[in-house]
Amino acid sequence: MTKLVLLRLEGDLASGVRVGLEVGEDGKQPELESPGWLPQQPRLLEYLDYWQRCYRQLPAPTRLRPKQVSYTNSVKSCVQSCLTAADYLKQALSYWLDSRDFRHLKEDLLCELKRNDTVRVLIHTPNALLAQLPWHLWDFFDRYPNTELAFSAPGAQRARPSLAAPPSGRVRVLAILGNSSGIDVATDRALLESMPYADVTFLVEPSRRDISDRLFEQTWDILFFAGHSESSLGTATGDRGRIFINQLESLAIADLKASLDKAVQRGLKLAILNSCNGLGLAQDLRQLNIPQLIVMREPVPDRIAQEFLKYFLSAFSGGTSLYLSVREARQRLGDLESDFPCASWLPVIFQNRAEMPPTWKDLRGESLLGSITPPEANILPPDDTFSHSRQMFSDPDSWHPAIPGNSEWRTISFVHSDALPPKPTPMQDVSQPAASAQPGQPVTPQSAAAPVPLPNPIAPERTAPEYSEPQQEAKPETKLASGVEASAAPLTWLPEEVLPIGDALGFGPVSDQATVKDAIHPGYTGWVLHEGIRWKACLDLPWRQLYLPVEAPVRVLGRLDGTNMLIVAPLDPSLYLPGAADSRDELRAG
Repeated sequence: MTKLVLLRLEGDLASGVRVGLEVGEDGKQPELESPGWLPQQPRLLEYLDYWQRCYRQLPAPTRLRPKQVSYTNSVKSCVQSCLTAADYLKQALSYWLDSRDFRHLKEDLLCELKRNDTVRVLIHTPNALLAQLPWHLWDFFDRYPNTELAFSAPGAQRARPSLAAPPSGRVRVLAILGNSSGIDVATDRALLESMPYADVTFLVEPSRRDISDRLFEQTWDILFFAGHSESSLGTATGDRGRIFINQLESLAIADLKASLDKAVQRGLKLAILNSCNGLGLAQDLRQLNIPQLIVMREPVPDRIAQEFLKYFLSAFSGGTSLYLSVREARQRLGDLESDFPCASWLPVIFQNRAEMPPTWKDLRGESLLGSITPPEANILPPDDTFSHSRQMFSDPDSWHPAIPGNSEWRTISFVHSDALPPKPTPMQDVSQPAASAQPGQPVTPQSAAAPVPLPNPIAPERTAPEYSEPQQEAKPETKLASGVEASAAPLTWLPEEVLPIGDALGFGPVSDQATVKDAIHPGYTGWVLHEGIRWKACLDLPWRQLYLPVEAPVRVLGRLDGTNMLIVAPLDPSLYLPGAADSRDELRAG
C-alpha cells in the first residue's frame, strides 16, 4: 500500500509560510488533515542564492546554453566554495524545518506512517522560490527509505486521453536530441536504445516542424529531450525555459503548446528533460497538465546527465516505481559528488496531482493486455499480476484550517456488528528517542557573498522516537486481558495500526492525569493534552461502552513503546453507560 503525504505551502520566506498537511492512502481521500506554520526566514534565500552562484562556477562541461560558460577560478577553489555553500544552505533549511510551529506536523507523520511504508510526498505551492529549495535534505526522508519527493502545481486537471492507441506491449518513446555542441548525447541515445520492450524514435537536431508533426500525428508514452537548455527564473514575465533543438533554433515551451496538448490527449505520461536549468521548463510544462516531469534543477554536467539516465532507466524498466527509481538514481549520483559536488541535488519530479504515477507495465499497457487471451506466439513474458492506475478525487481548494471538520484527528469509517474483539498483536521492539541537543540561534551572513555557518538546529522539546527495524525472533501469542469474555454484542474495532493493550504486551510507566481535547469514543483515536504536550491517544479496552466528553479528565495508563500514542482511561465511573460495566472490579492502574 502506498501512502500520499501532501504539504500545501502558501506564503513566502519574507512573511512566513502557512502549511497544510494531508496524509492518507494514495488515490483516496486523506485520513488526517492538520495545519501548521513555517516562520519567516528571508536569510534562507541568501543561502540559496549563494549556493547557486557557487555551483554555477564549477568548471565542468554542462548542458547549459551553448558557449555560455567561462571558467576563471581554480578547480579546487570552486569545488570547496560550492561544498561550503551547500553546507550553509542545508543547515539553514534544517533549522527552518525544526521550528516550533512546524514540529507537530513531523510528529503527525511519525504517528501515521510506518518505517517501511512506500510514500509519495507532494509539495503543493504557487511560489516558485519555495520549489527551488532542496527539500530532499529534510531528515524525514532519511527515516523513510521508500519515500521520494515531487512538486505539484496549484491547479490539477486529470488528462483524459481521447486518441490513445490500443496497448501494444511496447513503450513508445519520442527522443529529441537537440543542439549537442560540446556535449555527448550519443550515450543518451545508446541508453534509450537498450531499454526493454521500448520502441524509440529519434529526432536528431530537428526543426520545429519536425517536432510538431511527430507530436500531432503519433502516440507517445514518454517524451525525452537531451541537449542544451536554459531558464530565466524570476523575470517580470515569470519563469521561462528554452530548449535548443539545433544549431540555429531554440524553442520556448509556449511554442509547442498545441502539439504538446495533442500529445497529452493521445496518452503522453512522462516527459524527461535531461538538460540544464529545468525548473523554468517545468513551470511552463506543468501548465499543460503533463502527468509527470523529470528535470534537472541546475546546470548538469554531461557525465551526471548520462549517469542519472542510466540509473533511472535501469530501475524503472526493471519494475521499480517512478518515484523510487528517481530516488535510487539520485542516491547513486551521491557516489560521484567528490568530483561533481551536489550532483544528487539535481533531479526533480513535477507531478500533476490529479494523475497517478505510471509503472513500466502501465506504459506497456499490461493492465489491459492482461485481460486478453494471448495468441500462441506470445512475445510478452507471463506475469502473475498487473498494476492498475487509480484516480485521485481530492479538490485542490478544499483544504482550509477554518473549515469545520478539518480537525487534527481521524476516525475509522467502519463498524463491525456481532463480532468478537480483535486479537491483540504483539508489539515490536523499537528504539528509544535520542537525547535532545541544546537550543541555539543561527548566525546569519552580513552579505550574500560569504554566509556564516549555522549552529546545529534546535532539537524538538519532545518528539516521537524513530522506529527501528522489527526483530525477527518469534513472539509469544498475546491473550485478552483477564475477565474479558468473547461476546456477540455490537463492537467497534480499533484501526489496524492501534494495538490494544494486553497482559503480555506491556506498556510504559504509569503517568498522571491528562485532559481530553477532542472527544475519544470506543474504537476511535483523538488528542489529549498531557504534560503540556498534545498526544494522540486511544481508550483502554475499546469494547467498553462509555461516553467521554471533551475536557473530561482521564488517567494515562502508559505509552505504546516507540510511538507518541497514549493509552488512557476515564477517571469518572459515571461515564460508563448503564449495564455495560466491565467484569473487572476496577481499571488497570499500572
